[in-house]
Amino acid sequence: MPWEPSVGWPARANYEWNMWLVGSQDREPDQLPRAADPAQDVVIGGQMVFWECPGTVAVYMLRRTAPARHERCHSPDAGKTFEDFSRRWAGSDRVLDLLIHRFTVKADGLFSNPDGWFTKQVTLTPELSPTAAGATLRYTTDGKDVTAQSPEWTAPLALTATTQIRSRLYDAAGKPLGCQRMVDYVCRPLDGQVAGLLSRTLRFRRFADPITVTVTSAQPGEIRYTLDGSKPAAKSALYTGPVKVAGATTRFQAALFTPDGKPIGEPWGETYTWVNYEKNLTTGKPVTTNRGETTNLAPVDGTVEPEVHWGGDSGGWYQVDLQAVHKLNEVHLYTWFGDGRVYTYNIELSVDGKTWKKVVDGSANKVPASEKGYCHKIEPTDARYVRVTMLTNSANPAIHISEIRVYEQK
Repeated sequence: MPWEPSVGWPARANYEWNMWLVGSQDREPDQLPRAADPAQDVVIGGQMVFWECPGTVAVYMLRRTAPARHERCHSPDAGKTFEDFSRRWAGSDRVLDLLIHRFTVKADGLFSNPDGWFTKQVTLTPELSPTAAGATLRYTTDGKDVTAQSPEWTAPLALTATTQIRSRLYDAAGKPLGCQRMVDYVCRPLDGQVAGLLSRTLRFRRFADPITVTVTSAQPGEIRYTLDGSKPAAKSALYTGPVKVAGATTRFQAALFTPDGKPIGEPWGETYTWVNYEKNLTTGKPVTTNRGETTNLAPVDGTVEPEVHWGGDSGGWYQVDLQAVHKLNEVHLYTWFGDGRVYTYNIELSVDGKTWKKVVDGSANKVPASEKGYCHKIEPTDARYVRVTMLTNSANPAIHISEIRVYEQK
């Protein structure tokens, strides 16, 4: 199963995760078959990668993200929204607070409860468990652990900037009761919308034609943005309206500033990955391989992405049914590329799927694979079926097909 999203990702990203997708999380349709009988489904869950860290950090990260991932694993077809999950999560999380901390904190003003995100202000009101009568609640806002000498927390606390709140109960003798509670409350005044994407799931936002990014703010101020991956500064380009992104993978980042150049809250940003997309005769057509039927449709999804491919052992073939006879005069094959490797292959055509004509003999190919693919002009040939047999890969025993495209004689 994929390593992302995980404990380091927002709860919303974990909730939107699709456990039926393997590797790249932006493939549609699903790569793994769904059984009619849920008891026969081949996927039973997903891992959450978690590295060593202090217990206070571990508890916070797991309680914020694990419930969202757990629900996606065990109720993927429930049809519930993240907002519905967030509401139900809040009740359970309050109980957990009372059990391990002996107090809880009511947070008014969050727009993403598990993630601790707010747009303008969040008001924190502590609520002690009945078992903590006579105890003193203490807190810090500077990232340091709470001690018996830390300030008392007796009244609601209003936050307008990103702040980490650590809090802990102490008895009259200064002895800690329960463990320390740690939560990051994050000010996110900006939000963004994008139009024109091919797909939008998790961190994979793919586009071919130009897209338009629109940024809105919940607070007054100047929005500044960058397109080169750098953090926006007070002198970055001023956002005055929707921004067009075209032709290249782009890291869009925007931040809010006061008129005198002071940042307000956290920046908002997304990476948009440009892909070579083209709808052609193979796009979305039925496929088979010498391993039988396959749900891996990467070679016929219209996009050239080396990391998204069909693969296997040398000698494997991938066959596309064009569903009608066409007079073809050009075939393009795209494979994994990037390290100078060379693939050898053969390409055959057939009208009936039984009698085949080899139209490309790439068994002696010496040309390294590249983003340009292996493009071949062929003698005009009637065909309904296209079969690509991958022979060898100079880098390792595996073979990979990212995309197959064929063209009719005009």
